[in-house]
Amino acid sequence: MVFTTFESGGEWSGGSQVAGRDKTRRELLLEQIAYNSPTETPLLSILPKVSVDSIMPEWTMGDIERTPDIDGDSESQDFSSSSFSGENRTRAGNYTHIKTRFVEISDTQRMMNEVGVQDEYSHQIWREMLGLAIDFEYRLNFSTASFGTNATPGTSDIRTMHGIWSWAQSTGKSTNTVTIAGHQLEVGTAAAPADYRSTWYEPATVTTLTRDLLYDEVLEPFWARGGEVDKSICFVGAGIKRTLSGFSQVYNAAGTEPVHKLNELGIAASAKELFDTIDVYHSDCGTLHVSKNRYYNDVLTGSGAWYSSYGEGPISNFSPHKGMLIFEPRYMAIGVLEGMHVVPLAKTGLTTRALLGAQLTFICRNPKAIAAAYNVA
Repeated sequence: MVFTTFESGGEWSGGSQVAGRDKTRRELLLEQIAYNSPTETPLLSILPKVSVDSIMPEWTMGDIERTPDIDGDSESQDFSSSSFSGENRTRAGNYTHIKTRFVEISDTQRMMNEVGVQDEYSHQIWREMLGLAIDFEYRLNFSTASFGTNATPGTSDIRTMHGIWSWAQSTGKSTNTVTIAGHQLEVGTAAAPADYRSTWYEPATVTTLTRDLLYDEVLEPFWARGGEVDKSICFVGAGIKRTLSGFSQVYNAAGTEPVHKLNELGIAASAKELFDTIDVYHSDCGTLHVSKNRYYNDVLTGSGAWYSSYGEGPISNFSPHKGMLIFEPRYMAIGVLEGMHVVPLAKTGLTTRALLGAQLTFICRNPKAIAAAYNVA
C-alpha cells in the first residue's frame, strides 16, 4: 500500500493536483432535515381533554334565567306549585370522530444511511402523528355531524363530529336549526331553545368588519346573553386581524389619512417603534384576546388552501377568510374515546407497517359560550 503526501511547498494552485484534490475532498452535509410547515393546533392544544366511553357522549344544559317579577308579594302569600317556573334543561351530545394514518417502510429503506434520520420507520411515525393532529384540528373547527344509523358501531358508515363552527351555526339565534350534533335539543321542538343558542351574525353579503358592527352584532349580544368576553378567545385570519388592528387608527375630519394611532400616544419619538397590532382588545364589553389562526387565513382561500387537502369540507358555504370566532374555553373540551396511538401491523414481505389513529369528539357544554361572525371581511 502506498501513501502519497503533498508537502507544504507543493503546487496546490493549479494543474492536475487541483483536479485530483477536487475528487478526494469530503463534502459537508449537515445531519438535519429542515421542515417549515405549519404544525400548530391551537384548538386541540388549549382545550382540556376528558375521557369518554361512548361513541356519542351526551351532557345536560341548564338555565337559570327568568323574567324578573316587579310585583310585590303579600305577607300572607303561600307557596303554590304553579308559582315555580321550573328549569328549561336540555340534553346535547356529539359523535366521536375516527381518523387514521398509515406508515409503510421497506426493510431496505430502514437499512439505508439516511441524512438526518436514524430510523426511517420511526421518523415517518413522528411525521404522520403531526399530520394526524392537524387533521383533528381541522375537524374540531369545521366538521359537520353525521346522523342516525351512520353512528352504528361495526358498520361501514363513517361517524363525524360537530366542530365548533357547526355548533355556532346550527344553534345560532338566527338560524332556527332543529338539531345539535345529530339529534334534537328538545324532543318535539322546531328549533334549539333560545336559552342555548349561540350568538351568530351572518349578513347576506360580505360586510366590512367595523368597530360598530363588532359591538352591535357580536360583542354586545354575546355579553347581554351571558357570555363573558374577559374569559373568551377570538380566532381570526390574517385579514380580519389587520382590520381589528386598524381600529387603533384615529382619522381626520376627511376620513382619509390617520392623524395618529391611539396606541402610539405617549410613545417618545426616540423609541423608534411602530405599534400596528392589537392582540388584546379592551372593549366596553370586556377584554378580548385575539389570536391569528392559520385555519382562518384569508391569504390561503379556495381550492389551493393547504387545509383543504385533508378531505372533508367545512360547514356549508363557509370560507375561512369570512369568519370570526369567539368562545369561552371553560365551556369546551375534547372528549377522548381513544387517544392518539400507534398500532404495529403484521409485516408484508420485507416491509414494516403501522397504523396511527385516534377517536375524539368536540364537547360544547353550552353553545351560548360561542359568538361567531360569518361573511365579514
